[in-house]
Amino acid sequence: MSSLFPVDYHADVAVAEFFSRLDPHYAPTMILEYDGVLAPRVPGHGLALPYPEIPAVLERLLDTSTRLILLSGRRAAEVVSLLGLRFPVEVWGCHGMERLGADGRYSLSSVPAGAARVMLTTFEKIVSLGLQDRVQLKPGALSIDWRGLDAREEESLKQIALDGWRAAPAGVEIGLRWQADGGELRIAHPNETDAVRSICRQTPIGARITYLGGYQSEQSLFRFVKQRGMSVMVCPEFRESDADLWLTAPRGLKEFLLDWLQMAGNPAQRACA
Repeated sequence: MSSLFPVDYHADVAVAEFFSRLDPHYAPTMILEYDGVLAPRVPGHGLALPYPEIPAVLERLLDTSTRLILLSGRRAAEVVSLLGLRFPVEVWGCHGMERLGADGRYSLSSVPAGAARVMLTTFEKIVSLGLQDRVQLKPGALSIDWRGLDAREEESLKQIALDGWRAAPAGVEIGLRWQADGGELRIAHPNETDAVRSICRQTPIGARITYLGGYQSEQSLFRFVKQRGMSVMVCPEFRESDADLWLTAPRGLKEFLLDWLQMAGNPAQRACA
């Protein structure tokens, strides 16, 4: 694959080369992050609706033999609800903790008891301050939103989160991530990287894999997927990354997905031709 292109997407030779390498005997796999790719990033726990023209294209993809997988820090059921697709779709939610199959099967990774106690205690402390609308407890993670709060309340939330992180028992890996509008306590594993690696292990060697992530995605994911196919960064402005290709959203993303439909088509049908 050639290096990342510092231009908005068009049918470039690198993309054509990728499609030319699709093995007609194997259905390709496409992994898409939700926030920052299919929908714009919103602060805190805000409602992130998908770009209006994207769900219809995803429905067309679901009608082919492409294995379409959505990856998100949100609950899997929330992603399904936000997209409103007519066809079932596979979603790995809560940073890979949840797995909702296209067949409706649901599985949830276990959370270490020590980590669960830390997050529940932290959640209860924030609720006791009357800030229950500022905290969200999910499997394996606790998200905090201090957007718009005064400095005192913001500092209180930060301190509670820091106390919770420090209270993690020995042997329990919990990360604490700060952002401009909030923070998150989250168990170290499983995470998005674990999810993508698991998907790759499940995918036959001959099947090509494409991963589309936002600019906040782990660079290790871009590098890892390149070994099996193509990695794509979706971002409003060009940024250096380890991805093969840069797309803007929604225009560049939509063009890429439509080209996928046209060039990749349905490998199962081509194999039978």
